[in-house]
Amino acid sequence: SSNNIQYEEKIKQLVEIYHLLKATRTLGFVVRNTHDFNNTMSLKVLYFALIRSILEYGSVVWNPYQLNWINKIERVQNKFLRYINSKTPNKCAVIDHNYEPLRTLLNIHTLSSRRTFLDVIFVYKIVHCSINDSFLLSLINFSVPSFNSRSRPTFYISKHRTLYGFFSPINRALVSWNNLHKDIDFFHSSQLAIRVSILSF
Repeated sequence: SSNNIQYEEKIKQLVEIYHLLKATRTLGFVVRNTHDFNNTMSLKVLYFALIRSILEYGSVVWNPYQLNWINKIERVQNKFLRYINSKTPNKCAVIDHNYEPLRTLLNIHTLSSRRTFLDVIFVYKIVHCSINDSFLLSLINFSVPSFNSRSRPTFYISKHRTLYGFFSPINRALVSWNNLHKDIDFFHSSQLAIRVSILSF
């Protein structure tokens, strides 16, 4: 029912707020205690282990589709990018809040692209039996296109009346998979090839 959907969305928002606050506080702790650090690799390791891990915890379940929430999550990483940029000898200019050159320089991908990768790998592991769950497997249907069809998506996407249903974990992950580069083959491509396809700059 609509009441149940609204209740579940509210719970997810509370979880998102909790993770954002926790990650922001942890980032503040790291910044306060690394003033004497000049090794960017050490700072990246701390960020990946202590902060990004919080922002990505359970991302297959709580992967927001609303732009404002996507930006709020990305903003935490951008704060870290500004901090680590201040530690580099040749600082990268951030113009009009465009962090892409800085992300490329530091080899740090957007959190939204990483969530897409984690979604896709989740489906990959279910079908390839790395995750043994018959219920989740029953939710995945392969697409059987008509003979003359030029469009050959890997998975059949169920129709939903609401955005909440369309962006439910499995459905969202299947859509992400269908949007991958056509050279990626579900049955033969490695996880590394999938990673490169999604996370290449």
